[in-house]
Amino acid sequence: MRYILLGILMAAAAWTARAQTFETLRLQRSYAGRADDFTNGYARAVRCEEWGYDNLWNDKTEAMITRASNGQMVMEWESDPVKRIDADGARFLFLISADQSAQPREFSLWIDGRPCGALTNLPGQHWEQTTDAGVVCTFSAYDSNQWGDRMGFMELLVPKELVEAGRPVRFRLIGEKAESNIYFMIFKNRELLEELRSRAAVEELFVLSATDRGVEIAAGTQWIGRTALVTCDGRPVQVRFVDGGDRAVGRCPEGAAVALQ
Repeated sequence: MRYILLGILMAAAAWTARAQTFETLRLQRSYAGRADDFTNGYARAVRCEEWGYDNLWNDKTEAMITRASNGQMVMEWESDPVKRIDADGARFLFLISADQSAQPREFSLWIDGRPCGALTNLPGQHWEQTTDAGVVCTFSAYDSNQWGDRMGFMELLVPKELVEAGRPVRFRLIGEKAESNIYFMIFKNRELLEELRSRAAVEELFVLSATDRGVEIAAGTQWIGRTALVTCDGRPVQVRFVDGGDRAVGRCPEGAAVALQ
């Protein structure tokens, strides 16, 4: 059985979304569902080299960058005021690009002027590491470019003794001295959490599959009893979704070429 995975934009938004895989949509929905747990990791730059780069997620290309070059390339910025501190600390969310084209390098992490170990641009779509100061860094990639560099969401869980509710945190990253161009990049997305919430509110997930009864369209249970405009063999058709147990199910005629509008 062949599956076609689509994400449908159901309403206008103030940002520009890219064509995305089903797994990317799942990832951003997961973060949107936990948005209240996070503080926006980027609010303003303090000291950095600025860079323009395609993040493959939205149309924001402004970024901060540090490289493992001479050991003096500083990237420093502030977060939003910390809005929540749990028993294990405060969580910050960032949109980043991690260079994965060569040997991993270390990037020293400082929080409010205090050295907190180092982050490493590890290979792979998902990784987690803990610094000497107990800062937990989790990376989840949503895409990669033609050079193999991964774009994704980075979480920093900062121990509660290093943060204070209602105050921004000043972060600093400095690439090690390695005479290398290996980089660590953070996009200047001041409204990351707001965008995630907005996307979750307007995007829907649909799964199309070919069956012996025609093309079946599966969607979330919120679609049960609703209709969608579908193009079947070039003709607009209203497809009604019925209860399929853990999903809503709609069907088009057998052999139809289907496009969702």
